[in-house]
Amino acid sequence: MERKMYELTFPQKNIWLVENYNKNTALNVITGMVNIEQNFNEEFCEIAINEVIKNNEAVRARIVLNENEAKQYFEKYEYEKIEVVDLSSFSESQILEYMDGLAFQSFFSYENKLYDFKILNYGEGKGSVFMRIHHIIADGWSGSKIASQIVEVLESLDSNN
Repeated sequence: MERKMYELTFPQKNIWLVENYNKNTALNVITGMVNIEQNFNEEFCEIAINEVIKNNEAVRARIVLNENEAKQYFEKYEYEKIEVVDLSSFSESQILEYMDGLAFQSFFSYENKLYDFKILNYGEGKGSVFMRIHHIIADGWSGSKIASQIVEVLESLDSNN
């Protein structure tokens, strides 16, 4: 089955050009986190992340290089298993160091996901959903909307149990 390709928008083309001049940097990486201070549930976090991926076609955008021109297509949704990182034995400074390491990793590549979610478990009923999204598919506003959607799903799941 052939994928339907779309032109990049003007802002996406600019970001793609910057990405090509600054390869292997985190210059275009947007990070965010949803902190859960009580009733942390890894399964609910995974469901919430998958709801965001399923309901936001732009998140599923993939970039391809076609005759030296960047194009995009939208991947069909499939449920994803999200990595859970147990940080319950880490000190606060070790947790911050771990998150800095995640935030400053480059991850742009053609035909691959342009987002990365991790579920961070701090123990004692606390945790976070950590997200990294490439700027070519999101900006600060859309990143905050994604975080809000995660919170909405988590609150819905929590109230139904």
